[in-house]
Amino acid sequence: MRPALETIGFALAVVAVVAVVLSAIRNVVLPRAAQSLIPRLIVRSVRAVFRVRARRAATYEDRDRIMAMLAPISLVLLLVSWLLILLVSYSVMFFCLGRWSIGGAIRLSGSSLVTLGSVSDHRFWPSVLTYTEAGLGLLLVALFITYFP
Repeated sequence: MRPALETIGFALAVVAVVAVVLSAIRNVVLPRAAQSLIPRLIVRSVRAVFRVRARRAATYEDRDRIMAMLAPISLVLLLVSWLLILLVSYSVMFFCLGRWSIGGAIRLSGSSLVTLGSVSDHRFWPSVLTYTEAGLGLLLVALFITYFP
């Protein structure tokens, strides 16, 4: 039973990583608008919070000042959400490979994602995962930097 659950968990984590990469490509690289679930959820959630705050504002200028921060905060939260999804997904993959505890898998994933390299696994497949995670983390941050005006 456990190997089947590990296989399913690993497959779902791979799907989540692919979803993040496709979301980043659709929203940062494509020269036209393309729908993607992750940014849509982030922007809608942030907009709902901002609208609640803006309704309490007394003047139009106050509402405008509040709503002006919607896009920048949404963009930063989008990057954070992409990176968190990668962190969790790769943690699940490391855990499903069997050698790491949940805490160890999170430490390995975090070390790989931000390319610190303070935690490593010298076996072949975990090394492949750490390098792909490091590459994707750097790619997302680089794409995001180019996205800012």
